[in-house]
Order: sequence, then structure tokens, then C-alpha cells
Amino acid sequence: MTRGITRNISSKTELPGSNYVTMLGISEIAGGALTETHTHPGIESAYVLEGECDLVVDGQADRKLKPSDSYQIPPGVPHSLRNGSKTAKIAVTFVVEKDKPLASPA
Repeated sequence: MTRGITRNISSKTELPGSNYVTMLGISEIAGGALTETHTHPGIESAYVLEGECDLVVDGQADRKLKPSDSYQIPPGVPHSLRNGSKTAKIAVTFVVEKDKPLASPA
């Protein structure tokens, strides 16, 4: 993952009878950081706790995020975050295929 980004996964639960796992955690993006463009092998759902950043999603207009905003990224869609001057904290839920890397460069 990109320098200046910390992802702390607090729980991981396999979904019975499927090849999917749900992961809950907090991502912290340092002031001025830019995540590399990446994809996930499943859905990313997120809620902004602190800070402001720009969400860049392939095929969509950039979106300015602030506390209490939420977003979802469909499986396999390239995306990144461009952070403002202060650290941003984002609560994130991933529902992803369990035998694949959580994130892959796009």
C-alpha cells in the first residue's frame, strides 16, 4: 500500500457457505497522501470519520469527501484517495473473495 496510509483491520468473518469474507477496519490517510490507484476483489463500503479527501473512481467525477460522507466501490473498479492537509480516518467494510489479496494495483 502507499506510504502515508495505514489500514487496521479489526475483524474478519468468513461468510458461511461462500468464498467471501467480511473485514471491518479503519484506514488512516496522512495529510497530503495519495493512495495508489487500486482495486478490491469485492465491495468496499466506507464512512468518513475525520478529515477531508477527494475520492477518484474510474469513470466517475471526482468526489470531495468530508466527515459523515459514505461511499461504495464495486468489485474490481480502480480508485484512489487524494487527501487534504490533515489526517483522514475512514471506517471501512470489505466483502471480498477470501483467497485473493485485499487490494491490487490498477
